Amino acid sequence: MQYKVTCSNCSGQFIIEAQAGQTVQCRCPFCQNEMVVALPEAVEPPTAPQQPRMPQRPLPSGQPKRNGCSWQWGVIAVILIAVVAALGGYLWLSSVQAEQDREWEQRRQQQQLKAHSDSLMRIREAEEARQRNDNMQEVRERNISRFIEAFYLKAVLTPQGGRGYEHYLTAHCLEKLTTIDEGDSIQPRRTDVAWRLFRTDSQQPDYETMRGRLQVVSEGDDWYRVSLVERGQTTYRHLKVSIEGSNILIDDVR
Repeated sequence: MQYKVTCSNCSGQFIIEAQAGQTVQCRCPFCQNEMVVALPEAVEPPTAPQQPRMPQRPLPSGQPKRNGCSWQWGVIAVILIAVVAALGGYLWLSSVQAEQDREWEQRRQQQQLKAHSDSLMRIREAEEARQRNDNMQEVRERNISRFIEAFYLKAVLTPQGGRGYEHYLTAHCLEKLTTIDEGDSIQPRRTDVAWRLFRTDSQQPDYETMRGRLQVVSEGDDWYRVSLVERGQTTYRHLKVSIEGSNILIDDVR
C-alpha cells in the first residue's frame, strides 16, 4: 500500500509503499534524512496521484524552511535598492550641478564687478590725464602770455623801440621785420618802422595808456592776440610763438 510520509527534518512530503501496520526505515528524497516510520493499519489511497517535488538542497539542522516566494522578495529588494540608488545619484548630480551654477554665477558677477571697476579706473585715469594736460596747457599759455606782456612792455611800448631785443625773435620773424618783399626784390625796412608791426600805426603813440590796458589772450595753435587801447580805439596784433628748447620766441606777427 502507499503511504504519505512527512520528513521530520525538512517537512517535505513523499510516498512510500509498505504493508499496513509495519515499522519501516526510509530516506527522505529531498534532504536524504533517514527515519523510522510506524505505519497505521490502513490508509486510504490518494484520490489523485501527486507529482513528486523536485529534490531540494538539504538545509542545515536548525535552519528554518525557506518560503517558496523568497526569490520574489529578493527581486523586489534589488529593484528598490536600484531605485533608491538612482534617486540618490540624481539628487547628488542635481546638487553638484546647482553648486557649479552658483560658482559660475559668482565668477560672472565678480568678472562684471572687476570689468566695471577697471572701466571706472580707466575713465578716472583718462580724466586725470586730461586734467593734467589742461593744467599743463593752462600753465604753458599763462607763461607765454606773461612773456609776450614782458616783451611788449620792454621792447615795443617804449620810445626806444625794440633795440636789443632781437634775440627774442626767430630768424623768420626777424627777416619779416627788417625787409620788405616787393616781388622782384627785397628791400630793407627801417628799424623804427619795423617795430610798428607790433603796435598801432599812430605817429605819436600813447605808450602809457597802451601799457596800462595791455591784454594778451591765447587763440590756440600758438597764436596770441594782443589788445592795444589808444585814444578810445582798440587795435589787435596777432603773434605766433615758437618753443625752441626752453626758450620762447616770437615767430610771426600780423
